[in-house]
Amino acid sequence: MDLFPAADAAYPIVADPTWEWYSAAYGAGFSKQETRELANVGAVTGFCATIAKFPALAAACGIAGAQWFLQAGLAANANGCVFIAAIPAPLAIRWISDNCR
Repeated sequence: MDLFPAADAAYPIVADPTWEWYSAAYGAGFSKQETRELANVGAVTGFCATIAKFPALAAACGIAGAQWFLQAGLAANANGCVFIAAIPAPLAIRWISDNCR
């Protein structure tokens, strides 16, 4: 798979989420900039495409990805951050944390 960054992308391209327990979930909290990037449907589509060789995971990613995209968009519009849980379920929620910057 070939990935091509946007023409205005800043290098290096890095996603460095904060991994932590948040409420009753363990997962990754994304910064405001990363949240804005996740709000781009292409980011979620690209991620799901990378696991397409595992059909069950790709289908689950497509379903969860839609929810991630929605929550990232809501958080980005409110100048906030999104948290994507790995445990207990791969759901995205608005992230209220001192690490949201």
